[in-house]
This record gives sequence, structure tokens and C-alpha cells, in this order.
Amino acid sequence: WTSCKEWSSAQHSLFQAANFFFAAGFLIPNRFKQSVLLFRSLITLGYIFLTGWAGVDICAPDLLLWNAILVILNLTHTCLLTWRFLPPTLSIELTELYLKMFKPLRVSKKHFKELVREARMINLEHGDIYAVEDASPADERLSILLKGRLRVTCDDTHLHFINVHQFVDSPEWEANHEQSDDLFQVTVTAEEDSVYLCWSRMKLERFLRHRPLLKIVLDCIIGKDITYKLYSLNEHLSG
Repeated sequence: WTSCKEWSSAQHSLFQAANFFFAAGFLIPNRFKQSVLLFRSLITLGYIFLTGWAGVDICAPDLLLWNAILVILNLTHTCLLTWRFLPPTLSIELTELYLKMFKPLRVSKKHFKELVREARMINLEHGDIYAVEDASPADERLSILLKGRLRVTCDDTHLHFINVHQFVDSPEWEANHEQSDDLFQVTVTAEEDSVYLCWSRMKLERFLRHRPLLKIVLDCIIGKDITYKLYSLNEHLSG
């Protein structure tokens, strides 16, 4: 080990740029979620410049090889993080549902997508029946209408319509927290071609046990839906 007797001139600008990106990466605070992605991106850029410096300026095959390997590893990690942080893609119907009912309550797209992943989208053609009074079990599912219109009747008497972004069976869901033998007291029929999002009770309750805040939001939306249905029914009967 000897001290430097003579200092060489400054290294190539590629080397300087690489160290600039390294320094910037290590200075990023970790107080926000995407900090790890930004860190990896800057480190990847640093190794890209180091690879160029090793191959163009000093022509060292070992440095070129090692830096190229580190570029590949960090670039792969950066791509995986980018994929993880991309906003979830949703269909037009689900996007409209999210924007109208869940985003105002500050539910993130990520949590909304986790919620709808537990459900199925089901089509009803005009005249198809969703539930039959005194025949269909009332404690098995929860559905929300995404497209179309449903008619609710009891003893062939029209009660009200279910429109887009309204729950189909919110009263039944709320009345049957435990498994029971209760049946629908109304018949629900498709007034036109319709699409609804359907959760099975067992899967949804299991999912919500691990998402208490999402459960509170869903309970509020269901409660509001029931209130609207009761108000509409009272208006219809009094009219």
C-alpha cells in the first residue's frame, strides 16, 4: 500500500454521470411508496453509464461484464417494480362503478380491484329472472347492477326498479348475517339486457375479515342503498 505519487486526470464524463445517478439514488427519501422504484431506476441508469465507461473509455472486459450483469439485474427489478406500481386496469363498467361509488369514499383502485376480483360478472337477458319470491335463497350472494335495469315485484305487483350502480339484494344481505333458510320475498326480473357483479357471501365475508376499512365502506354503501330503496318504495305505495 503506497500513497499516490501522481494523480491522474479526471475520468470520462460517463463515469461522472454514473456516480451522479448513484448519489441521487441514495439521497431519495423513503417516505413515499414509489421511492424504491425511483431508487432502482437511478441505480440502473448509473450502471448503464458505468458499462459504457468500461467499454468505451478504459476498455476493461471484466468491468464491462460485471457492470452489464448488474444492469440486467437492476433493470429486471425495475421492470417488476414498475409492473407492481402500475394502476390496475378495469373494464368500462367497473371503472364507472369505482368513480361513482368507491373513489369518493377514498378507496384506492388497488383495493377496489382486490374487491371485484372476488366477484363474477354475470349477464342477464331481457326477461331472465335473478330471484323468485319464496323460492330463491336470500343469504347466498350480494350483487350490484353494472348495466341495464331490473324490475322488482311481489305477488305480481310492481314495487320498484333497480338501476345501474344499485345493489340487487342489499336488504336480503343485511337481514341475513348468519346462514339461514330465508327466501327472497320478491321476484327480480331483467327489464332489459343487464350485467351485474356478484359476490358469494362466504367469499366476500372471508375477504372483508382481512379488510376492515373496506368492510366499513361497503357497509355504508349498502346502508345508503337500502335507505334509497325504502324511500322509493314508500313513495310508490303512497302515490
